[in-house]
Amino acid sequence: MRIRLMRGQAVIREVDRGSDVLWTPEEKNQRQIRTHTGRLLALGPPPLTKRGAEVPIDVRVGDLVQFHYVHHREAHTRAWPEDGKLAVWIPQIALDAVWDEEI
Repeated sequence: MRIRLMRGQAVIREVDRGSDVLWTPEEKNQRQIRTHTGRLLALGPPPLTKRGAEVPIDVRVGDLVQFHYVHHREAHTRAWPEDGKLAVWIPQIALDAVWDEEI
């Protein structure tokens, strides 16, 4: 069975290397976001802006990416139809970085 992802969605197989912490600046405080590393299995078309323009994304299937959960982990984890193993289904806005090297 072949699956076609909806616009702005990504599927990632998490790599077990513990979790990292990403600090994001806010107006007065900084908040801590727990990030995870994984291999990108599938990528839907880029998301659209309110005016209908595509948001460019510089990532390809097979890349090693850093990401965070928008809500809780259980809401995003489902089986990947091609192999039946668990994968993370998240919006593309939750992708934080692309690793240049293998870990």
